[in-house]
Parts: sequence; C-alpha cells; structure tokens
Amino acid sequence: MQYCQRETRTKRECQADTNLKSFELFFDDAVITEIVTWTYQKIENVKTGYTSKPGFLDNKSVTEIRALIGILLLLGAIKSSKESTACIWAEVVLVSQFA
Repeated sequence: MQYCQRETRTKRECQADTNLKSFELFFDDAVITEIVTWTYQKIENVKTGYTSKPGFLDNKSVTEIRALIGILLLLGAIKSSKESTACIWAEVVLVSQFA
C-alpha cells in the first residue's frame, strides 16, 4: 500500500482494511468502556425518578453501545435524519437506501 507508507500513518491505521477495524480506530475498547461507565452512572441517577423500571433503564453492555454507535453512523451515512423512527426500524428495507 503506497498510501500507508507515509510517516504520519501508524501501523494500526494501515491495517484497518475492514469496516470493523476502521470503526475501532475511533472507538477502541477504552472509549467504549468509558461510554458504558458513564451511561451506567446516568442510568443509576435517572432510575430513582421512576416508580416502575422501564426497559430503557437497564444497564447497557459494551456490545450494545458498540451496536448503537454503529447504527447511528450508518444512519448518518445514508442520510436518514429526516426519516421517522418507524421507517428506520421497519422490517422491510429497500436495498436502494444502502446503495
């Protein structure tokens, strides 16, 4: 790879040859763990205001936070900011949206 031979590129950046590896350049385990920690803290603070426990107040895992960030990036990439949530989460998706 000629592009990665520049001195400003790290070995890790040059090896980011998949979507997941590219994602992990920005959101490595330390960043995701930090987000999970602060999310947990916020959930604990908010829980006291509810008499019953809604589902969104469950603790979130590293996998769930990773998936959420991935979904948000995908939605941004396909420019779906004007779509309703019902349309975004519909079971039938037009392939042309992702092309």
